[in-house]
Amino acid sequence: MVSGGGTSLPRAAASGGRRFVLHLIARGVPAFLVGLAVVAVLAWAAGGWLVTRPYFGGAVARIPVVALAPLLAAVLLGPSLAGADEDLERGTPLPWRVWRACHVLLAALLCAAVLSLAGLADPHTFGAYALVRNTLGHTGLVVGAAALLGVRLAWLPAFCYGCASYAAAPRGTDRVTAIWAWPVQPSSATVSWLVVGVLFVAGTAAYVLLGAGGRWSMLIRPRLSWR
Repeated sequence: MVSGGGTSLPRAAASGGRRFVLHLIARGVPAFLVGLAVVAVLAWAAGGWLVTRPYFGGAVARIPVVALAPLLAAVLLGPSLAGADEDLERGTPLPWRVWRACHVLLAALLCAAVLSLAGLADPHTFGAYALVRNTLGHTGLVVGAAALLGVRLAWLPAFCYGCASYAAAPRGTDRVTAIWAWPVQPSSATVSWLVVGVLFVAGTAAYVLLGAGGRWSMLIRPRLSWR
């Protein structure tokens, strides 16, 4: 009896692992990984080129990379947050909240790790640390929007907010500015990390509990419809 029970646990773990891999493939994760690699390479090349331009002001020239590369990675993640038929998936006897949590956490860690490689040359000044922070912040916005608006519109809040904060180009690093303009703040701004932590935790919790296009989207979608 002990032997049979001991062998069943590895088999169950292996079966769960295969299911999770199939789950990722069905949600287009391989295409996301290719897109993430392209973004990381472009971020590395752009960051290295910008800092060599004398008219851009040294390390501060990497602000476009720090602001936009994590945003693009989070936008690419959005379509993988739901399958072809979300309602059908909800009807299957799987621990979906656990799977959603694993999906987001693994994706966030992978994006942060890959993009941080583009800023390792000078991690402190708009480098690896800022890339990690912005990756977590934009991921939180995208997964939270997926729970409220569905995956088709999950990119919209993060994209609009990221572009607006970059276009505003605030020069200050005071606490108030660091709160609303965290995507373009240096990594030394402690408040920006606190804001990002709240966004990531809140967005992940909403997605884990509600799934993509959760119950709140039923109230929001009719107001967004053109019909």
